[in-house]
Amino acid sequence: MAQGFGEAMLHTIGYIYTRQGAREIGAMSLIQIGEGLRKLDQVENKEENMFKPIEEKKDVMVDSLWKINVVDIESTISHVCQEVSKNASSAVFSLLTASRDDRYLDEPALDTVMRMKLYAESLARFQGGSPYIYPLYGLAELPQAFAWLSAVYGGTYMLNKHECKVEFDEEGKVFGVIYEGETARCKKVVCDPSYLLNKVRKVGRVARAICIISHPIPNRNDSHSVQVILPQKQLGSRSDMYLFCCSYSHNVAAKGKFIAFVSTEAETYHLEVELKQGIDLLGPVDEIFFDVYVDMNPPWTIALYQ
Repeated sequence: MAQGFGEAMLHTIGYIYTRQGAREIGAMSLIQIGEGLRKLDQVENKEENMFKPIEEKKDVMVDSLWKINVVDIESTISHVCQEVSKNASSAVFSLLTASRDDRYLDEPALDTVMRMKLYAESLARFQGGSPYIYPLYGLAELPQAFAWLSAVYGGTYMLNKHECKVEFDEEGKVFGVIYEGETARCKKVVCDPSYLLNKVRKVGRVARAICIISHPIPNRNDSHSVQVILPQKQLGSRSDMYLFCCSYSHNVAAKGKFIAFVSTEAETYHLEVELKQGIDLLGPVDEIFFDVYVDMNPPWTIALYQ
């Protein structure tokens, strides 16, 4: 559906000219008064004559100063609103698109739209008011659930295999995973990058703080499950910062304890400093552990991180 914006644009331009004109008129009035006062310096009885034009022009002076201040105030408020809008937009899109930074602004829109669609569908699927779900007993339940599912469908699974090797054929296609002479044949492999060091590249480091606390995160409605995203623009860094908290209600901590994770892309080797803004949101911390791990990706995704 086509829609014209000419009339609205003309109103906007007219408003700008009106406000700027008021400012200029106010300034000219003050200049004229100043020139008149300077002329009085060259005549006799200047003290007596000086107060007369000031008295006559006092309303103009007050009005002119008021117009100038109004424009200055409006300009300041407009600038503040624009900055708030930018930060709010950054926070909202980081949440809706699950993006670590603002790189999505330079990428094709379809991927961003699909991420937002996934967020909306996830939010509508559950009754808890959140698009996220978290397994009881922690993320270790996920591989265990896959093992159960594999058994149900007659699949093969091997546990406690710490030195597995992914094998490829002459064309570079994966055909199986080998451990101590045993081969589990497959067409696809989902694994940690550490299993494919010769096929991945380092793209950065992730700084993480693991915090044990004895209370919910302040100002979050005493929720036992919280995710907070601190946009990179507010932090003045290259990537967003993530804060996640779960608790004893998820069977991941002792009674009355909460576990919070604060993470971001590491830019220096001073993890405490880089993560401080997120850690400060937690309130008193019982114990804290810092960790950093290498972020690796296949070569075809390197362009996204440069």
